[in-house]
Amino acid sequence: MSHPKLQLARVEVDIDGDITGLFHMNAEKSRVLVSLEFARLAAAARSSDGIGFNEYFDLAEQVFRTSNSRSMKRRSMIHPGSGLPSSVKDVIRKEVPPIIGQDPIEIRWDTFVDDSFFRVDREQNTLWINKRYRKMLLGDKHGGLNDLPLVKALLYLLVADSFEGEYHGARDKDNIELWQSVLTTAVQAERR
Repeated sequence: MSHPKLQLARVEVDIDGDITGLFHMNAEKSRVLVSLEFARLAAAARSSDGIGFNEYFDLAEQVFRTSNSRSMKRRSMIHPGSGLPSSVKDVIRKEVPPIIGQDPIEIRWDTFVDDSFFRVDREQNTLWINKRYRKMLLGDKHGGLNDLPLVKALLYLLVADSFEGEYHGARDKDNIELWQSVLTTAVQAERR
C-alpha cells in the first residue's frame, strides 16, 4: 500500500542472481507482491551514498511536508500615510513589508453626495470615508486627523490591495462593491 507522503519517492533496485521466491503476482495479476526475504534484503540495502531505506523514506516524508507547507512570509502592502496614529502605522511597518516605490495610502474624511461609507481614490492614493457618519462614529470624542483609528485601520486592511496595480480588475471592482454594500448598510444600521 502506498502512503501519500511517499508519493514522490522513487527507488531503483538492481537485482543480481536468483530472484525465485522474492516476488510473485497476486491472484488478479494486478500487482507484484514481495516476500519477507525481499523485505529483509531491502531493509538492509544502502544507496551508493550510504542511505538506508528507512532513512530514505524519512527524508521523502520531510521533503513532502516542506513542499506542502505554506510560506509564513507576509505579502507586501502599500503602507498607510496620514489619517492613522503613528503607533498604528509603526505596527504596520513592523509587521508588513512595504511595496517599494508606492506613495502611502492617505485616509481622509470627505463630504459625499451619496450615502456610501467609503471611496477608493487611486488617482489621489486616498481612502475617503464619508463625513456624514463621522460624528455618529465619534460619539462624545473630539475628531481630528487621526481619529477613529480602529475604523480606519480595519478599512485600510480591507481595501489596501485595491490600490495596487495599474487598474481595478473585475475582482477588485466586485470586492469593493461588496464591501461598500455591507459597510454602508452596517453604518446606517448603527445610526438607528
